[in-house]
Amino acid sequence: MLELRCSTSANANNVRNTVTNFLVGKDIFAQDTASLSQQDESGWIVRADIRFNSRADADLLRTQLVTNWATNTRVLAGSRVHTHDCRHDEGIGFCTVDSEAVK
Repeated sequence: MLELRCSTSANANNVRNTVTNFLVGKDIFAQDTASLSQQDESGWIVRADIRFNSRADADLLRTQLVTNWATNTRVLAGSRVHTHDCRHDEGIGFCTVDSEAVK
């Protein structure tokens, strides 16, 4: 799951489109389309919940978000990427959850 905070609606739409374009061609099991909502005075938040079939694709998205947007003015402090690694289908009975600040 990702939560990217933006100062304006236009910036949030741009960030949402960037994430959506990144997902083209990736091996995705399920995806909750990136949503856009306003939260009080803190601005706009882009949220997406994406379940990848490939851990490599999930890691690539996380790395790109953290490295490319850490200094981008469209993304505000408090933005986070949450990685949920669940392998119940493979017979592994536990999940790991990591949370990393984008900014």
